[in-house]
Amino acid sequence: MKRLSTYLLAAAAIIAAGCDNNIPETGTVNSAPVSEVVLDEALASGLEIDMGSTYSLPEHISYLPVDATNTAQYYSSSDENIATVSEEGVLTGVNEGTCTITVRIGSAESEVMAVIDVTVVEPEYIAITGIAFSQQNPEFDADKTIDIYDILILSSADPAENATEKVNFTSSNEEVATIDENGIITVKKLGTTDITASAAFSEGVEPATVTVKFYRWVEYERFPGDGNGITGDPNCGSAREIMGSSQTEWDFMPHTDGGWSVCKFGSVDDSGKEGEYGWKDQDRRNCYRYAMLDNRRLVDRSNNAHLNDLPDATNGTAFCWGRPGGNNNSKETSGIYFVIDMQESLIVNYFRTVHISNNGDDRGVSVTKVSHIYGSNVDPASASSSDWTEIAQQVSGFYTRSGAGTTDDPYVYPLESAKATFENNTPYRYIKFVFDKQDHCYGFYANSTDADADRTGGTIQIAELYMGAKLYSE
Repeated sequence: MKRLSTYLLAAAAIIAAGCDNNIPETGTVNSAPVSEVVLDEALASGLEIDMGSTYSLPEHISYLPVDATNTAQYYSSSDENIATVSEEGVLTGVNEGTCTITVRIGSAESEVMAVIDVTVVEPEYIAITGIAFSQQNPEFDADKTIDIYDILILSSADPAENATEKVNFTSSNEEVATIDENGIITVKKLGTTDITASAAFSEGVEPATVTVKFYRWVEYERFPGDGNGITGDPNCGSAREIMGSSQTEWDFMPHTDGGWSVCKFGSVDDSGKEGEYGWKDQDRRNCYRYAMLDNRRLVDRSNNAHLNDLPDATNGTAFCWGRPGGNNNSKETSGIYFVIDMQESLIVNYFRTVHISNNGDDRGVSVTKVSHIYGSNVDPASASSSDWTEIAQQVSGFYTRSGAGTTDDPYVYPLESAKATFENNTPYRYIKFVFDKQDHCYGFYANSTDADADRTGGTIQIAELYMGAKLYSE
């Protein structure tokens, strides 16, 4: 059996007692054997516990002399059909009845022992008459607390009261997940397992089983040292180095850190043909290929502080382009697109954005919809249309305003979007975002009957773009 070491307890007693009680001074060696096992009041007159309950014994057991050194405790049950006891001294009531628990100190054969009378009784409870789950194939985020009672339905023998009978739980694959007596699931790795719930005492109640699946949200690092940019958050990361010391170098110089970049950027005409811009052709503030991939959120939008502050970009950066139908004579006749090169093939089934600010007219240049998302593993410089696979279309609802604002503006505009999710389990290196003019992929409608209401501005701007995946396997 596993031994419970109590040497520290004995050492503490030696230090506290000193030499007056024939106890050796600190630093000397004592090999006095245990001569007596002492049970406290909780155990001396016997112990009664409920079926299914547990009770820890070691803290209720001591020994004499207090300076003994070989004090390992060994436990055994006279009838494990009534009560069991673990190597660590945890007693569990199994069935109604009586038995004895023997504790020996020194060795499993030691004659120095004490016997504890144990009575196991059926607890008082309101019986369960039926068990079911509210979901058939639930999925759970492996990084959050999972309580199976959130989807467990128990029918009660008392129509006016909830059932209080204990529920027993098991997991069919404990390499994936375990479940404790309180219904809390601990995920060991991503995968699936069957969780079974059964009534602890009521006979004839059919157990219920549900197959649960666990996933984890994984957000990819866009460059070495990347983070979420939220000041004070442990995952805020560092800002990406700005390449070059001039506007031309900043816009055109390929980055050397091996991170993501916008490798292609252009327009879509009415026939669907894609054009490609030179970066300088846009002539927009902060429009360089790493602006939404550099962990540099905009800091101050007042007094033209948003303009480029090369070469450090201490006020942040934003990817900015003329939107289709904008009021600054945008070049797009039907839409625009950009392509992100992730440098490796990854499964992408969500993205999220950070807006330039949530103040004033900035609400009109935020991205609220993406018309199409494509994936490819062929270099966009040579890829044909057949090399691109559409993985999502008409993606919306990820950036919404709420109605808890002020009298002047009844809405609150968030700085960050929610995850925009879509179905895709194929890894791609290149991800293309397409914004069609007719889809109005920017800003908000104050009046749904007026296509121009609350949608002023000639640009669409993104301070940061993140991508990741909902993964079901490690």
